[in-house]
Amino acid sequence: KTRFGIGDVYFLAAAYGLLDIVVGIVKRCSRHTLHLNTGRKLTCEAVLKCTGCIGDWRVDRLLGINDMRGLTVNGDIRRVRCGDPDGISASQFTSTTAGPGLFGIAKATVHFWDVPGDWDRLIELGVVQMLPVHRAGEPDEEFPAYFYTAKHIQATMILLDGASPLLHDKSAGDGEYKHYIQMLCIPTERIIREAKADWERYELLFRERGMVSREHPRVPYPYDVE
Repeated sequence: KTRFGIGDVYFLAAAYGLLDIVVGIVKRCSRHTLHLNTGRKLTCEAVLKCTGCIGDWRVDRLLGINDMRGLTVNGDIRRVRCGDPDGISASQFTSTTAGPGLFGIAKATVHFWDVPGDWDRLIELGVVQMLPVHRAGEPDEEFPAYFYTAKHIQATMILLDGASPLLHDKSAGDGEYKHYIQMLCIPTERIIREAKADWERYELLFRERGMVSREHPRVPYPYDVE
């Protein structure tokens, strides 16, 4: 249920050889040791259990959800369930946060509420029936119906945008708006400056704690404004 490591310290630790990636399931623990289902033993002194998001089954019961068809509860456009989906769809890295996607979802929802005839048209064309469906227990027993994946919401928005010319026109400038608001709030120069400073802070921290020799060549921050 967690997302992969995307912080600079993750990449910097890997560059210094301070990081090992091990895939497996913890079968049991003993003193300073994790025993994996593969038979491998990992020596450690601390364990961080990052569970990510876990769905709450009470939401399904409260909303009477049989399935989520696209964004809608049981295919009813008057009942839209929206939130941070599980994971990241690796087929398209447009963002690593929910905000930009939620903006588009809110716009689509309001559109079909304001223009219900457009939704009726999609029903008549069979588009609504083509929307991805998520049911409880998919892809495993820990998923309530309302807690769909990033792949589910991405496929939904692509289909709706392509099938509704009105919605497509309303969303045509979203990319430019996203760029404008990003540059207004956090210009590129600031992003690079603060990210580089954070990178160099970890460089110093590794040396102060003896994790890396003070004489070891530094790893330069890999990005600049250009």
